[in-house]
Amino acid sequence: MVEQIFTQEAVEKLQPYIQKTVDDLLEDLKQKGCADGPVHLVKIFALPAPSYVIYTILGAPFHDLEYLT
Repeated sequence: MVEQIFTQEAVEKLQPYIQKTVDDLLEDLKQKGCADGPVHLVKIFALPAPSYVIYTILGAPFHDLEYLT
């Protein structure tokens, strides 16, 4: 069951979603900037990026991703 998710073809199909997720998170980070002090990179980027991808693979509803992370 898990093997089907991680075939080369399946992973290649996810690439655009992964790229958009990373781009969106980095854009949010860029927009917020650090005018209010240091940015917590793990909280804002490093934790959500892989979590969103994993939850999408598992079929979690998009509107629940932020709550689940």
